[in-house]
Amino acid sequence: MFRLLIISLISIIPHLLCAQNASIDLKHVIIDLEATNTSTAISGSCELNFTILETGNIIELELVGELTVDKVAFNGIETTFNHQNDSLIIDIQELNSDLNRLIVYYHGEPNLSEQVSKGISNDFSGAWGNQITWTLSEPFHAKYWWPSKQDLNDKIDSTRIHITTKQNLKVGSNGLLVNSVKVGTDKVRYEWSTHHPMAYYLLAFTVGEYVEYNNYAYPSELKNDSILIQNYIYNNPETLEYYKTQLDEFPRMVELFSDLFGLYPFSDEKYGHVMAPFGGGMEHQTMSTMGVFTFGLNAHELGHQWFGDQVTCGSWQDIWINEGFARFCEYVAAEKILSINNYYALVEDDILSVTGTDTGSVYVPNELVSEENRIFNFRLTYAKGGLLVNMIRHIVNDDELFFNALRAYLAKYGNKTATGNDFKEILIRETSIDFTNFFEDWYYGEGHPIFDIGWFVDSNGMLNIKVSQTTTANINLFTTPLEFEATFEDGTKELFRINQDQNDQQFALDFAKQITDLSFDPKGWLIKKVNSFQRLDENGNLILEEVLNGLRFWPNPVQGILQLSEPINQIRIYNQSGKLTQQITSPTKQINVSELDSGVYVFTGFKDDKQVNFKFIKH
Repeated sequence: MFRLLIISLISIIPHLLCAQNASIDLKHVIIDLEATNTSTAISGSCELNFTILETGNIIELELVGELTVDKVAFNGIETTFNHQNDSLIIDIQELNSDLNRLIVYYHGEPNLSEQVSKGISNDFSGAWGNQITWTLSEPFHAKYWWPSKQDLNDKIDSTRIHITTKQNLKVGSNGLLVNSVKVGTDKVRYEWSTHHPMAYYLLAFTVGEYVEYNNYAYPSELKNDSILIQNYIYNNPETLEYYKTQLDEFPRMVELFSDLFGLYPFSDEKYGHVMAPFGGGMEHQTMSTMGVFTFGLNAHELGHQWFGDQVTCGSWQDIWINEGFARFCEYVAAEKILSINNYYALVEDDILSVTGTDTGSVYVPNELVSEENRIFNFRLTYAKGGLLVNMIRHIVNDDELFFNALRAYLAKYGNKTATGNDFKEILIRETSIDFTNFFEDWYYGEGHPIFDIGWFVDSNGMLNIKVSQTTTANINLFTTPLEFEATFEDGTKELFRINQDQNDQQFALDFAKQITDLSFDPKGWLIKKVNSFQRLDENGNLILEEVLNGLRFWPNPVQGILQLSEPINQIRIYNQSGKLTQQITSPTKQINVSELDSGVYVFTGFKDDKQVNFKFIKH
């Protein structure tokens, strides 16, 4: 054993010493495999067409050891290779100056018993009983079914995926189904083709018994043309009927997103779905693989076609470019298609999730970039990521300007990759707002602000707001604008903002009308906790208190006039001994208590035939 090892090393060392890995730019990939819906066994070939960026005498690809490489041909000539440790090293000679052609012939059945829904999988649908084989490569698992260059920044210019399977099965994949060819007596080859650039992890195929159910979207930019929405649904009597309402919503959703973000980026091919038995969905370019259909999931995977597919994150540290924006698409769909209350509820739930724990940034730190659980952490990548896009929308405070900035971002980085910093620069350029501190605080930083806020109207009629901000992690002060809504004596309301640049700060604002009430972050877009929000007197004493049925009273303690937020009937005021000290029968919002002795009193009365009670202090 020891001697054989020495001989093996001696034979390899000269090759390693002179090996130089060629840097390649993938242009075209043709995957031609045979597969079925009963196992993960595959066999066939993968053809890579590429140009050389830096010359070398080897090419290194990723391919799991469970797959056996039968032979490799480079520019039409069979060549030697070394396949071990999930690495396929191929000897190359006679490089072409333009396009080079590498074909890997392979077969095998990857053992994925501990890696459900990674690479290539096979399983039954527990709900519907259908057996399916499907691929899911994100983030590092393309190597489980094709010899790949897993580099986010080398998008494949065009792709063909040909899958031969049993005649009773269908195959869903990227792009358009350009042909289906009968093979032998009982098989058919489905030939899918796309001419749009695509990241390595978005290539996919799915095999099973399906029925096809199609819709069409008519975005305004296409005028009289349409976009095919092609759905492969489990072939049984119940599934299509169960999901039909969900499927019929997609045209409207495609049209909405096209209006907001720009025309669906693969409109000349299709958008579609193919079902597979796993939780959630996966945004495979032009055909999302779906475990179920729900309104939020549908919007999320569709949104990815712009954010994640058309523009892909430049590194897994910047997964926000994919998932945060797709989560934001869920907010937009809820707001525009369902109702504003659905939007508020979704955002509120995410804020509760984010503020439930203090640690972690949206940006994935370098030491965690290979950990899938961190990359796809729901609280940070999805919830906080989506909220950040939503916060940016509100900070811009002009939807036309905001969505134009998104369009500019997609136009610049379409068919390419981008980082969070790239998006920041587009925002600054398009909105003329400096988002530098925002990204340092919210994207790269951790935690969230906690506020204690008090307010009062002084003797000059000025609104005074005291803001105290503490933070939960490594940011000393979040400088995001703070939004308030003032309610005036005539019942009208006005939104306004203040910019906090110190942890403890007081602001004085002059309004033309008398303010009777104030609320903080009324649209609920700021990630925060509020420890206290109180009305104060000029000495910092609490003067506003919530009581039964929303009645408010102030000041407390009181010397002269006790103010009520609404008229109250049949008012009685008792001292601590239970003695009735004052009685008013007609409705009123003002009670003169200046003649009462100092002490604690109990107030009772009726509001809309419901009794209200509270205590107040007379000074």
